[in-house]
Amino acid sequence: MKHLLTWSLLGVLAGCSSEGTPTVPSSDATRDCTLRGKVLLGGKAPVGWKAQIGFSAETGFEGEEAVIDQDGRFTLRTPRPGRYGLSMSSPESGNGMHRTFYRWLELRSGPNDWTLDVPVGTVVVSGLQTLPTLRGISEGPGDPKQGYSLAWKGGDGTWWSAEIMVHTGQPWTVERVPAGEIVLSRITPQNYHLEACEREPLTRFTLKGHETRKLDLGE
Repeated sequence: MKHLLTWSLLGVLAGCSSEGTPTVPSSDATRDCTLRGKVLLGGKAPVGWKAQIGFSAETGFEGEEAVIDQDGRFTLRTPRPGRYGLSMSSPESGNGMHRTFYRWLELRSGPNDWTLDVPVGTVVVSGLQTLPTLRGISEGPGDPKQGYSLAWKGGDGTWWSAEIMVHTGQPWTVERVPAGEIVLSRITPQNYHLEACEREPLTRFTLKGHETRKLDLGE
């Protein structure tokens, strides 16, 4: 079901602290790279989420993933320096919801230390249309199914999104939403894969850390 995820962004450029100060020592470019990360959402570790270094056409690397531990830490390795996509995603929920952060990283040889603590809030959306099941998206070609997404872009180029492809008509509650400007959109897949889809913005709003924002699209 990973193809259902929008590659949203995670964090600051690898090799930099949250203030942007390089923390990666220079070394021989033929050495392996290690990304040593620590991620906190609202000061708490997203235990059980997965961090993944994606495929790199530049190096031919096919990717590696690790489960984020109780301290928010993870370690990922690549065979050589290069440009990689780093994602951090939640386990899929029973209603087909995913939450993902994403960012392109330039990794250098040796250890790359990286830490991010994002302030978060909660969004509760009511008045959404009832959606059909995932059948036709996850099981093969069929009628395109609609969904909804919340999206955020940080000032440093970090992206985040939450997507839901099954909705019963009950309020949609999304926790650990990054503070900042949020866009709520309707998703319309152009085929049974979500890589080809359109997003129709429904509303924009600003979320503060620790805030619970309630939206009613039926009003």
